[in-house]
Amino acid sequence: MATRGAARSSVVAIPLGTAMSVVAFLAVVVWKVWDHLSTAAEYKPLLRDNIDQFLALYKGGLLESDGVIRGLFNDLQLKISTAKN
Repeated sequence: MATRGAARSSVVAIPLGTAMSVVAFLAVVVWKVWDHLSTAAEYKPLLRDNIDQFLALYKGGLLESDGVIRGLFNDLQLKISTAKN
């Protein structure tokens, strides 16, 4: 003797709130991945250019201890430390 429910396929019912939470979570994860990839693609060349410029200035002597920019910072630091005393 067969039971009436045996022929039915088992379907797991997920509450609507849980399903919507899962969909929202997945949407946020996909958006964050897309945002990271697009931001990295946009700013990586800019960052590389800025690093190249910094290294060129450093090699050119502008950022060394006796260079123009570093010299300004050293003078400013000296003036601040003498003003405190």
